[in-house]
Amino acid sequence: RLRREPIPPRYSLLLNARKMVMGGPLQKSSPSLARGTQWIFKDLNGEASMTVGIPMINSFKALQCVCFTLNGKPHLVENPDPDMLLVDFIRYIKGLTGTKKSCGEGGCGACTVLIESASTGGVAVPVNACLRPLCSVHGQKVITIEGVQDNARVAASLASHNGSQCGFCSPGMVMSMQGLLAQTKADQGGLQAGGGAGPSPQQVERQFEGNLCRCTGYRAILDAMQTFAVDSKNCPDVEDLVSQMSTEELLQPRAATNRPLAAGCGAMASAKNDADAQAPVVVCMGYRGRKQWVVATSAVEAWSCLSGPKRARLVAGNTAHQGVAKYYNGEAWGVAATSERDAEAEVLVDVQHVPEMTAISFSSKDQCLSVGGAASLSAMQQALQLHSRESPSFQPMADHLEKVANHQVRSVGTVAGNLMLARRYPGFVSALATLLAAADATLHVVQAQGELPPSNELVEMGVQQFLENSSSCPMLMVKVSIPAMPQNGRFLSWKVARRSQNAHAIVNAAFALTLHGNVVTSARVVYGGIRGRAALAPNTQAALTGRDVTQQETLDVAMAALRAELVVDPSMPGEARYRESMLASFLYKTMLALQPPKSLCASLVSAIQPPLHSRQVSKGALSLKGAEDPGEFPISEPVGKLSALAQCEGQARYTDDIPLEPSQLHGAFVLAPKAGGVLKGVDASFATSCRGVVMFIDAHTMVQSNLANQVSSDEALFLAVGEVSQHEGQRVGLVLAESQAEADLAARHVKVEMGDCNRPLILTLDDAIAARSFYSDEPGKLEVGDAESALASADVVVNGSVQCGHQYHFYMETQTADAKLVDGRGGAGVNLEITSATQNPKMMQQLISKTLNKPMATVEVKMERAGGGYGGKANRSWSVGVAAAVGAHVSRRAVRIVLDLNTNMRMLGSRRPHRMDYKVGASKDGKILAVTGTVYMLQGAHADLDSGATPLDVAVGIDNAYMIPHWRLEGFTCKSDTPGNTFCRGPSFTPGVFLIESALDHVAQALGLSPDVVRQRNLYSVDDVTPLGQQLHFCHAKECWDRVQASAGYAERALAVREFNAANRWVKRAVVCLPQKYGMARATGYTVRVGVQDDGSVLVQQSGCEIGQGLNVKVAQVVARTLGCALEAVHVDGVSSKWSRVGTGGSTTSEGNCASALLACQKLIQRMAPFRTQETPKGDTTPQEAWVALVAKCAASGVDLQAQAALSDQPKATDGIPPTSPYGDFQYLSYGAACVQVQLDVLTGTLEVMHATIVHDGGVSLNPLIDAGQAQGGFVMGLGYHTSEEHKFDPATGRLLTNGTWEYKPPSSTDIPEEMNVEFLDKVPNPLGVLHSKAVGEPPLLLGCAVVFAARAAVQAARIHETHDDPDGDTVLLNSPITAEQLHAQCTINQKSYLLKST
Repeated sequence: RLRREPIPPRYSLLLNARKMVMGGPLQKSSPSLARGTQWIFKDLNGEASMTVGIPMINSFKALQCVCFTLNGKPHLVENPDPDMLLVDFIRYIKGLTGTKKSCGEGGCGACTVLIESASTGGVAVPVNACLRPLCSVHGQKVITIEGVQDNARVAASLASHNGSQCGFCSPGMVMSMQGLLAQTKADQGGLQAGGGAGPSPQQVERQFEGNLCRCTGYRAILDAMQTFAVDSKNCPDVEDLVSQMSTEELLQPRAATNRPLAAGCGAMASAKNDADAQAPVVVCMGYRGRKQWVVATSAVEAWSCLSGPKRARLVAGNTAHQGVAKYYNGEAWGVAATSERDAEAEVLVDVQHVPEMTAISFSSKDQCLSVGGAASLSAMQQALQLHSRESPSFQPMADHLEKVANHQVRSVGTVAGNLMLARRYPGFVSALATLLAAADATLHVVQAQGELPPSNELVEMGVQQFLENSSSCPMLMVKVSIPAMPQNGRFLSWKVARRSQNAHAIVNAAFALTLHGNVVTSARVVYGGIRGRAALAPNTQAALTGRDVTQQETLDVAMAALRAELVVDPSMPGEARYRESMLASFLYKTMLALQPPKSLCASLVSAIQPPLHSRQVSKGALSLKGAEDPGEFPISEPVGKLSALAQCEGQARYTDDIPLEPSQLHGAFVLAPKAGGVLKGVDASFATSCRGVVMFIDAHTMVQSNLANQVSSDEALFLAVGEVSQHEGQRVGLVLAESQAEADLAARHVKVEMGDCNRPLILTLDDAIAARSFYSDEPGKLEVGDAESALASADVVVNGSVQCGHQYHFYMETQTADAKLVDGRGGAGVNLEITSATQNPKMMQQLISKTLNKPMATVEVKMERAGGGYGGKANRSWSVGVAAAVGAHVSRRAVRIVLDLNTNMRMLGSRRPHRMDYKVGASKDGKILAVTGTVYMLQGAHADLDSGATPLDVAVGIDNAYMIPHWRLEGFTCKSDTPGNTFCRGPSFTPGVFLIESALDHVAQALGLSPDVVRQRNLYSVDDVTPLGQQLHFCHAKECWDRVQASAGYAERALAVREFNAANRWVKRAVVCLPQKYGMARATGYTVRVGVQDDGSVLVQQSGCEIGQGLNVKVAQVVARTLGCALEAVHVDGVSSKWSRVGTGGSTTSEGNCASALLACQKLIQRMAPFRTQETPKGDTTPQEAWVALVAKCAASGVDLQAQAALSDQPKATDGIPPTSPYGDFQYLSYGAACVQVQLDVLTGTLEVMHATIVHDGGVSLNPLIDAGQAQGGFVMGLGYHTSEEHKFDPATGRLLTNGTWEYKPPSSTDIPEEMNVEFLDKVPNPLGVLHSKAVGEPPLLLGCAVVFAARAAVQAARIHETHDDPDGDTVLLNSPITAEQLHAQCTINQKSYLLKST
């Protein structure tokens, strides 16, 4: 029984207008098994009611119908769009919005779904729906979070462990875990009764390498998922958590999700009965475009398509094309394909069903592993492990593949796709190419020969020959043959990358050697990332062959040969000097690994053991008791977020999850391709002729429509012709189309003509300072005491310069806005309603009103939740909201704009970089006497909505937690040709703390003292006064310092570090402690409305935006405690510009709204007070029942049960509300401290954070569980800022080169400390905080810079072995971020120290 499900009208309008007719009817009878796969739909009795087969593949007849199951229900999509991605079908046609779309390139995991097919061995594996074309799931099973029966268990664990903050990543995390559970069941043949089978802790630890989370710091996520590990102490009963079901049963649809979805989203209504549930759903897409999707069932068919007259592209996993290639062909910067080679294909050839291209086998006769070109990387990895006994090379190769990409990508990314990408783009450093070249693999390909007719003959070629084949003729890779090594062989491989996992290599290498005793009889040496493509080193191979690996001469000769023959290409990513150094480091590591067992000196062993998998299963602990007050519960009770479970189950709705309007349009920005050039013209004629495109809006449109294009004094909505572009990525126009995909595609085809910049671009702080590019020549100043006299009397004076860089906010939900026209209130005209993922609805309302010249009363901006913000959705969210409003106003249709990640990063700014040139004086015992210098802050091309940071913004926190009596600082705000920067979590304080800590560290080095001793001697005490005049009447800096040293066992760790460093030559450790002080403003102006309903439920309308910080649950706790109702009775609504007047930020939004809610509730209590004493509740009456009875009495008597309040300044304390602070501009100060231990691989500069203990002064927390999560997440965000998150710009165009997950690397789950503990300072209520609380969202981030100073100490430990001509050679100053390149260079290794015997 078929039920036809027409797609929503918005798609019908678009798709029915497409002209080209596709060939080939749907084959209603089953083809032969040799030609295709049959698909059988069964009726209620289990009888076959219809069989659909894959169409016969000949004459380029395209696939007419995609047949697959979605959450257990058969689907037939007629005339599918070959360009449609699975994520878009799931979200926009099926309305299953639990699957999120974030990066769109397979780098974040938010879109993770499970797919089961023949190629996955019948096991459901996690894949990225944002990479997978809809047509590619033909004949497969697709499971989203809505369709996983066992989802509730994983989701509940994640929610209960506080593993979901903003929640945007949570469904992807759940689906990744479901994939592991399914894989474990398959591997173990199902759970055995009384068994306890399940994933190991190590498997769980590594499962989330492809899932990013900016909020939580991963600790809570891993804790939640480890409850499913087989030997987890947290799991009460494995059988209770993972039921004894087959994989297929595990992934059946769950009844809870069979609910109707809102009209207009294209979703199927809930099934009424089993019959309806089994009926196949037919979706009539009606595509009439020219592109075709062809399913090949043999290599001959695939080759006939590829070598045919039309441009064809092979498709299997689509990971390389969709996720990686754009960074090499320019599409990541909005550049349309210009070469024939990169031009859009007319025919997409699906090779997933080609047996000879997916088969994997090992031949005992030939001693060779054969891997089909269309086999996945995971399948290849599993085959290598399965046959590891056959060759010493197989297991090391499998281990290295574990570090390639992530689970989702490896599940479907293919061998041939990876190698083809390496062949086409020399800048792509392919690990697979390096491994296969070292293994002497043979590629079996079919290749066209110029003008000759296509041949079906297989040609064998080596990896090098293949990579260097520059022919543009079609080539089909059928399989790869990997010969087994002799059992006396050794295979070693190495890699350095921006991040520990899911990061491409800067440099990699592989060594395949056979030995007779200690003598090398043959060698293959391959490096990647040195000069483009994997490069063999034949002279080095010859130098090694015939030599004894235990002899130093062998290493020296091979090293000389290697340097001579492999010359670094400076155009490759990564610093040239670092890549050149890795040549020697990897060879040296290899030679150390080749030393006979037990003969290698103990001090050298750690340099090679283990080469890839050194990380243990991470752990952590929370100590919350100190912040709780049980007498005030539910206030200060550690309860989870109100929406945590809904977020984890994929039911929470974000802006792009709102059902689309029938006539919905989607917008995509056109951006300037370079900085500093005059915009000469914009040609959108071709773009507007593309399918689905409705109109193009630019500065000319704004003038014609009488709209204001200038939003702030120096920033326009759109760059106008004749104006100079302020930065690459500046908005030039907006394309409106019927779908987001069509808008994005058309935007790339708008031709933007720009002149060249007639001066060197200013892209960095150093550039701006050299050019004196300042917003004002008048500096900001901070002068306290007599700094010059103090410096003159100091025992030591140090001079230095240090800087910290950008940080992209990396909110998982990119900037999103939806604007629609609504009937005017009272019938007066047409109003605008904008839903936006913003932190400031009121500001956006003001800007839209100004732009459209409409009264603010006719514009409403709504916000329910956002998938992260961190300050990036405060001032920088306006452009998307205003553009959506302009689009709706001009088109008279609803408009939605969802920025793709590349556009988001190019168009909008980041954290502001800072540099300080300093002079610091100190006494010989380490007391800091004076600080002088100049601080530079990089604002970018324009101010931040006329509210840019002050020239000396760091003055608020540059003293950190130290009493320094004398100051003289100047500050300049620098202007550059980069996007305008903005606030980011912990603004001003984060750079301020890093700068002063760097100077203090420098002083300690000059005095020969431990930096921790210097820190302790300068800590603030009670009633000290800061440089800004704040009296520290309640100071807990020393308490935090003492507590963190005790809790972390600092003294014992420091002793163990010294012993370790003495015993290890090439691996060094360090441990440091760091304090922090953070000033909090009084959170006034947040309006809160509390309305008690007749049934006793309570509706709260507050002004703060829920962006993951747990604001809603804290407000609900305060309301429940104050009114005396159950927490479950309180419901917190979204935010509207109708009553919200203040933006969300600064960590104090939660307490500000809690204070306003408390005041509103107190009004209600006063009104209800006369009715509380009329009747005494019966003994068995619950508090909630008593509350409901009280509400009924009040309602019957006409009592007004609605109240509104907003916190303001007040001279005296009232019940729960503190007075305005009399001690300075800040309401109060928050304190904390961290102890961090690191381990440095000196030979590569790779850093690992081993331990972190964080102590926070939280007062009486409003919710300690929420606050602990904020501390974890903030600290890890700080780690990322100071280690892996680097911004790079192209000096020629101003392009941001790190504009996506391919190059920009926030921390992953394997980058957090192996042990991370959070503890609240015990019993320190805050007299100046709301309900004695303190904010926690931002302060712990400051402590992340401890990793810099721990790394500095490790570098200094490495330098002990080196000699320097410079008398200051032992001084180490590190700029942030501390990349592997910088750390390795700072170690100043003399490669003559590369010895096989320790000296």
